[in-house]
Amino acid sequence: VTYIDKSHSAHSYFAGLVDDDARLMASIQGVDGVCASIGDALKRYHGWLEQEDVLVVRFEDLIGLHGGGDDDRQLRVIGSLATFLGIDLSERQSRSICWRTFSPRSPTFRSGQIGSWHTVFKEQHRKAFQDAAGALMQSYGYND
Repeated sequence: VTYIDKSHSAHSYFAGLVDDDARLMASIQGVDGVCASIGDALKRYHGWLEQEDVLVVRFEDLIGLHGGGDDDRQLRVIGSLATFLGIDLSERQSRSICWRTFSPRSPTFRSGQIGSWHTVFKEQHRKAFQDAAGALMQSYGYND
């Protein structure tokens, strides 16, 4: 929002904060009229986890080897996603999608590495995140 998507409605708020630590904290805790807390955002989608007509795909399943994941797992997930959507993909098409999934040119790309949050979160961020969303994380498939 601050560096990549300058058209985002929250850009001016986040750009006006003193540093990235403050931006991260605001993203975790939420800011009235700007963004929901991470806990509220996760609660909003929590019901989808149990729906039969929803396919849950996690970043770690989708990122592949370039992002610290597994290429075979990525290929299986792309296949599952295509099947779920009723799209017939050849293996070549699936591999092409996998190759293009990791893209530093994407407007949502930060580092693309599994677990890179460990290098960004400071103790105060970890505590705030745990307070805001810790109880939900296991149901989303995350224990750390």
